[in-house]
Amino acid sequence: MSLPVPNIPPLPPIQPTETKNPSKSTITPQTPKYVGVTFRSSRIKYQARIYKGNKEYNLGLFDVSADAALAYDAVHRLVKFISRDPSNQKESLKEYEENKSQTDWIDMSDEEAKVFDSDKEKLNFLLPSEFMAARKKELIDRRMILSSDDNSRKSYPSLEELKLIVRKESIRIARVVLGASEGGS
Repeated sequence: MSLPVPNIPPLPPIQPTETKNPSKSTITPQTPKYVGVTFRSSRIKYQARIYKGNKEYNLGLFDVSADAALAYDAVHRLVKFISRDPSNQKESLKEYEENKSQTDWIDMSDEEAKVFDSDKEKLNFLLPSEFMAARKKELIDRRMILSSDDNSRKSYPSLEELKLIVRKESIRIARVVLGASEGGS
């Protein structure tokens, strides 16, 4: 004995609901245009990473993709600089770490920076002005730079804070990539 099946109308289509976390809706994930940068949708941040010797090294998470690209470029430049003399890598890294008065690449003029970029196909920014313009455009596009009377701006590191973060991560990764241990001989 079979039961009669009632005539039930189909369910209406499911409508998208608004997100409960408005900050997540302000960032539209896009495939980053930079080498060594990916978008982590679970964290709503850009991850910088570099591959050396078939290993992946995480350089950190950033709110701005240009900042993540700068971190990648800084590590690439430092490892290449230190690797120029394989017999002197640890000493070169130690010298770099101790020379805190050294001019950051960001602070160089475009003419000074051209000397450092022999590996053009693996870098995101060849000139400091390119990085500054890309960062400013991204911050404006994402409305992270607002008028001074608007306190709702999302927090992101200042250029000085970014330089410190990138320098610290560059040294950390260079130590690992080159096999130099902290306090090692």
